[in-house]
Amino acid sequence: MNTRESIIQSNHMKEAKMATKTIKFLQGGGFVEKQVNADTVEQLRNELPDDISASSSVAVDGVSVTNTHVITDGAIVAAVNNNKSGGDQ
Repeated sequence: MNTRESIIQSNHMKEAKMATKTIKFLQGGGFVEKQVNADTVEQLRNELPDDISASSSVAVDGVSVTNTHVITDGAIVAAVNNNKSGGDQ
């Protein structure tokens, strides 16, 4: 395999890995379907920066997860910002 073939094969592998999937994302008090390309929570943070900040806690299918957690088609994802305060201060 020459260098050009190797690059083409590598690009095809990246495209296959970054397949579009549908997740249910908690937004505005309910779950909405979103089309995403992310394979991990970290990639999802980068893809949806307005929805998932770097300081947000993320749960997938009801379980708190880390940035390396794999996102699968049909996953239910919720992100909670940790910098909120409430009540009388």
